Amino acid sequence: MSQSNLHHSILGKLQHDENLDCYVGQFVLDDAAIELVLETDEESRIEPAIEKAINIFLQLSQYANDAKQYAVDKLLDLKNQTWLEKNEMLVTSEEFKSRLSLESLVFSPDKTVSFYFDDGDLFFGHQLEVLMDENNQFKEASI
Repeated sequence: MSQSNLHHSILGKLQHDENLDCYVGQFVLDDAAIELVLETDEESRIEPAIEKAINIFLQLSQYANDAKQYAVDKLLDLKNQTWLEKNEMLVTSEEFKSRLSLESLVFSPDKTVSFYFDDGDLFFGHQLEVLMDENNQFKEASI
């Protein structure tokens, strides 16, 4: 089934990716380009993801900051206990947080959101994911 591209007043231009059956766009936050992905449900509907994205976009800076803090809370000990390079000093929570940069947001039809961060070489270039549930509570941070 061929879907058309969308233009949303808040989310901007969204192009349909037929291979993945999702919509992809881009926006700028704090002078950085961020990828936006809205996944469709089993009937190829995008409305649940759009609804959640609008809710998050209204306070995106705060949610992005909270996601970074959640990553610090969950992954700082792992960094300092097992991911330090030879002669590398322990990383402080402030340094950890400052090295993260938001790269993309993925909104799922179940109203969960994945925040993907560049790790600033904290974990040798691996991307970090912070998962927010349908109630806007952070539930998981992983490499």
